[in-house]
Order: sequence, then C-alpha cells, then structure tokens
Amino acid sequence: MPLGDLVENKSLILTMLCCLVASLLISAAAPGAAIFIASSFLLGITAVGTQMILPVAAQLESDQEPPMPRTVKIAPEIDAKPY
Repeated sequence: MPLGDLVENKSLILTMLCCLVASLLISAAAPGAAIFIASSFLLGITAVGTQMILPVAAQLESDQEPPMPRTVKIAPEIDAKPY
C-alpha cells in the first residue's frame, strides 16, 4: 500500500521536504565520505517530496469548472503542450 494512502498529503509533503533540507545540510557539512554517502542516499529518498506537490495542487482545483483531461490541466504549470 502506498505511503500517500496511509498518511495525510500535507503532513507527508512537509515531512519529506524537511528531511530533504536536513539531508542537504548534512551533505554540505559532511566531514567524511561515509557521512556524505549516507546523506546522499537520504537525499535520493526524500527528493520525491517535491514531485508530490503537483498532483496535490491538481486535486485542489475547484469542481465548478467543466472536467478536462489531466494533461490539459497540468500542462500550463510545467510549460508543456498537452497531447
């Protein structure tokens, strides 16, 4: 079962972003290679927090507009053309 189904989206995103900042600070101040490698591993795991923001923002769209395909809704936000 995905973690996003078990935990509220807002708290999950905030936790992931806080861990991302912490892992960036640890890797910037790492005194040795072992700590740098461990923080880089944590960085790779927590970097998905930024990718969770866009689907949550798409869910917050009002229901008063007529339904549109998902690519058309998201495309202007990421500067891509809809298919």
